[in-house]
Amino acid sequence: MRNRIALFAAVVALVVGLAVFGLTLQSTNTATPVISQEEALELIDSGDEILILDVRTQREFDGGRVPGAVLIPHTELMDRFDEIAEFMNKPVVVYCEAGGRAGRAERELREAGFTNLLHLEGDMRAWKANARPLDK
Repeated sequence: MRNRIALFAAVVALVVGLAVFGLTLQSTNTATPVISQEEALELIDSGDEILILDVRTQREFDGGRVPGAVLIPHTELMDRFDEIAEFMNKPVVVYCEAGGRAGRAERELREAGFTNLLHLEGDMRAWKANARPLDK
């Protein structure tokens, strides 16, 4: 009986530890400030020099994108920094379909020296769900 209780306690401790570790990892992935969809539209309409960076696949991009977005799939980003280097200190709004790929891209961009990164709130799923304008 004691062995079962000890085993149960060890499993609970492991689960709690993994949960805390996961929250810690998640919090480090949120270093990029979030820009609301409304603010993103205002920024796009402002005429300011910004980059809307879509890191999805070509197929996803062709199905609809945030107006003015530039496609660099997250798998190609490290090889294509030179294409967007002029935006190192300008606003760069990053998005993907649901957030995972954009988070990885943001880390790579930060490591490359980009200083004004913004993550689109809700990514493309929320953009479409809110019937925001799409370029095709």
